[in-house]
Amino acid sequence: MTNPTGDTRSAQTDQRSTPQPTSSRTLLLLFLSVFVDLIGFGVIAPLLPFIAERFGASPLGVTLLFSLYSLMQLIFTPLWGSLSDRVGRRPILLLCYLGSAIAYVFFAIAPTLWLVFAARGLAGMMGSSIAVTKAYIADVTTPENRAKGMGIIGAAFGCGFMIGPALGGVLAGSADNPNFQLPLLVAAGLSLAAFTFALIALPESLPHVAKGKAASGLFQDEAGDKAGNASNGAVGNRQPFRLSTLTQVLAPGQVRRLISILFIFSMGTIGVQSVLVLWCERQFQWGPRPLGFLFMFYGLIAATIQGGLTGKLTKRFRENKLLTSGIALQGFGLFLVPFSTTLGLLMASTSMWIIGEAICRPAINSLLSQSAPPERQGITLGVAQSFTSLSSICGPIVAGTIFTFYGGMWSFWTSTGLMGVAVMLSLAVKRPRQLQATSPQAILGREKERWE
Repeated sequence: MTNPTGDTRSAQTDQRSTPQPTSSRTLLLLFLSVFVDLIGFGVIAPLLPFIAERFGASPLGVTLLFSLYSLMQLIFTPLWGSLSDRVGRRPILLLCYLGSAIAYVFFAIAPTLWLVFAARGLAGMMGSSIAVTKAYIADVTTPENRAKGMGIIGAAFGCGFMIGPALGGVLAGSADNPNFQLPLLVAAGLSLAAFTFALIALPESLPHVAKGKAASGLFQDEAGDKAGNASNGAVGNRQPFRLSTLTQVLAPGQVRRLISILFIFSMGTIGVQSVLVLWCERQFQWGPRPLGFLFMFYGLIAATIQGGLTGKLTKRFRENKLLTSGIALQGFGLFLVPFSTTLGLLMASTSMWIIGEAICRPAINSLLSQSAPPERQGITLGVAQSFTSLSSICGPIVAGTIFTFYGGMWSFWTSTGLMGVAVMLSLAVKRPRQLQATSPQAILGREKERWE
């Protein structure tokens, strides 16, 4: 199909750059697939420290398991994101769901600590599909509805963490003689169910993309580079990772600023997540079951905020203001956690932390997707998720080291300081409309109109 000027290639570019009409059914199917997979992920969350300690791991060793998972995400998230720009989102999601099921089975039968680490690494490699999920949503939503669409991911996380940890705690049984193998096998079954459901029902979000062309990916086609991608269907030899592509992704100042903020507050949040179970175990002498129900409470809060209130909040407040407010609320909640000597105080302080994160994550994801060029949304979100993974490597190591040598309270207060830095940076974040108004193209256009 040609445009009015007869430029077929331009028409194809416009088609690729325009989001497909949002389908409630498509978003529901994506939600269900992610939700089932994340239930399996949630089953493991309150059990991992207990499993590691059973094999003799120290608190630092426990947090290294979290860091290993994130290291694999750092490596594979941009690869999955770039590959999804080439072959579509659906095949990558299917691969990751199936791979997660295999990893959980491996985890369940691991007889030694080093094999537990190996299984955890495989799980991290196959659990790196979140950027592809975000790109899928960006494909099928308009900029005005994108924050609401991104909230679906948060709702899936919230619901997965509402059911998964409680299920894992119940399946593990009593604290005196817990059974950790059964929850792991159930998690494998859930990931396999997500794979089956997505295989049958989930459509591809990029049916219009020529599968052999991906000028925006981290991996470029050598043949396409030399020939200017003249043939959309030709797939050349893939070149290795190129720092120039990363530089291009980070070229817009707004993108750099947002990714910096994401890195800092994620480092604080994920760091304390890795030691929260250890802190509660020592503070309240809890086992897997009460911790599972505590995580379920957190999931209920996140699902309520991101599933039902995100869209309303973005209609009433600017996304950059929501980002600042959410980070500030996280910092205040984390500061209060060490003072929680009762269950009520713990739930109040951690609720502020969870609510703040539930507000700011959809906001920053939406701002990132709107600040990147349409043809680079997949790779930009993939790079952003990689920086989140990098913070997830550093955060647990820092939190575990502080927990081991200085005590749990300083792990939370260090994260509070990181939130303060992120708040200061977020004050300079502009709305996408402000970016458009101050772009070189917009300024040049206004000057041209002035002199005409």
